[in-house]
Amino acid sequence: MVAKDALTTSNSNCKHQISKALELFAQPSHELSQIVRYYPRCVINPNLRQPFEYLVRSIISQQLSSKAASTIVGRVEVKLGRKKFSPKNILALSFDELRACGLSTAKVNYAHGIAQATLDKTIIFEDLYQTNTEQAIEQLVALKGVGEWTAQMFCIFALGHLDVMATADVGLQRGLQILHQLDEKPNKQQMLELTDSWRPYRSVGSWYLWRLADDN
Repeated sequence: MVAKDALTTSNSNCKHQISKALELFAQPSHELSQIVRYYPRCVINPNLRQPFEYLVRSIISQQLSSKAASTIVGRVEVKLGRKKFSPKNILALSFDELRACGLSTAKVNYAHGIAQATLDKTIIFEDLYQTNTEQAIEQLVALKGVGEWTAQMFCIFALGHLDVMATADVGLQRGLQILHQLDEKPNKQQMLELTDSWRPYRSVGSWYLWRLADDN
């Protein structure tokens, strides 16, 4: 369990940095100026859930529609009853119980593996708040079931890292294509070049690209 003060500090700093990002992006000469004025204020709230819960929910949601993922997570929550979504309680659910909730064999193994790694302190989520994004991703992808994209989303939405550019994300590719009126979706190198001036707030810029892609 991550200490509450670590979450609160991260959330407070995240809000402050988002305000600074919006000051930059709202400048008339900035390519994102019209977009940040059109869409609601960026919301990245690392205080929303405990990191372990966020990561397991992400694993469950992989390659599923949001509706299907929500249904499966709901079944897991029913199994837990009043118990918290914690490593100990997830491990207490048997393989068959989690399979009955709709998790694939691989995802059950991933969920149990991450829970055990948390209890064994192979991964210490509280420490990730103090690391840079590259170090956090390196630790996260060492866990079975966690790929680079999942780790990047975790860094943004669970840890509040605001300078992440997930170049494999189709929504971001589409958003940049629309923003720059490109004939094709940009490749990794093009995405990094196009968003280099957004540093150190590329996660905030990404949030707006997702809105842009969703509307087009």
